[in-house]
Amino acid sequence: MSDPVPEPGQEAIAPGAAGEAAPKKRPRARRTRVIIAWVLVVLASLLIPISVISAWAITTVTDTDQYVATMAPLARDPVIVDHLANKATDKLFSTHAVQNKVTGLLPPKAKPLVQPVVAQVKTYVNGVALKVFESPQFGRLFDALNRRTHQTVVDILSGKQTRLTKALKNGQVVLNLTPQLNQLIDKLNARGVKLFKPIPTQNG
Repeated sequence: MSDPVPEPGQEAIAPGAAGEAAPKKRPRARRTRVIIAWVLVVLASLLIPISVISAWAITTVTDTDQYVATMAPLARDPVIVDHLANKATDKLFSTHAVQNKVTGLLPPKAKPLVQPVVAQVKTYVNGVALKVFESPQFGRLFDALNRRTHQTVVDILSGKQTRLTKALKNGQVVLNLTPQLNQLIDKLNARGVKLFKPIPTQNG
């Protein structure tokens, strides 16, 4: 028996073709929903830690005691202490004052020894400076400075313009080490190394 001939304007449809076309869309839609669900899970897993960190940061920065306690270990960190000692030493040797004094103390024929002597003096000064910054006194001073400048830090982070924030250089809170430099000079003078003059204290 021959298959029925389609009437003009109609297309021949193979048996079962209509039933096979519809199910193909369902797996695709199901996969799309699964992908969207996983994307949402990943976003949630990322946003939750960020929100926790943000809440912690806000609490830490805005609370003075918490801020001081968080910053305190910096003044006790060996790497930072060593860096501060090096900066203080470089500051004291930033001019030719020590070299000129050593040159004046040595006879003319001993001038080749000036640089080695200056290097030895610098090493000794650096050792004394390291003890100054390792002392509990510097730790307490660092905590006091952080407590005093805390509100300025909050103003900077919040974009608030005040007299203090406008006076800051490049928006930075600078730690003034002049008292420690003068303390270092006093210790050197007490040990007979009278090569440096006291540094004037900067007001403001």
